[in-house]
Amino acid sequence: MEIFITYIIPIILGVTIGLVLMALKDYYTAKITGLDTETFQEGMRKAQLIDVRPKKAYEQGKIKGARHFSVAQLTHKNQTKVRKDLPVYLYHSSKFKVKRAARRIALAGYQDVYYLNNPYINE
Repeated sequence: MEIFITYIIPIILGVTIGLVLMALKDYYTAKITGLDTETFQEGMRKAQLIDVRPKKAYEQGKIKGARHFSVAQLTHKNQTKVRKDLPVYLYHSSKFKVKRAARRIALAGYQDVYYLNNPYINE
């Protein structure tokens, strides 16, 4: 029992903390860029435009040419529908949610990932 407390528990604890820190580092250092409205509008015609808002909000109003994916669909089932050789532009009505979606897709191997820094509001 003394060996377990002295050696095994610290090793398990150290490995666990190391793995958590590695995962957090990857998550927070993903290459994503926030763009203001003007820059976003200038570059969105040369990129893949993805709306990550809920389906109902997407149907009420969207940017012309945008495709709809939820965050879960974007990172799992439909990744093959988003090309990796073109920039990806994401927008949502919540800055927190669009940044989370951008990080997830960047961690999946996409290089040029941009998001609308200001919340998208239907006009």
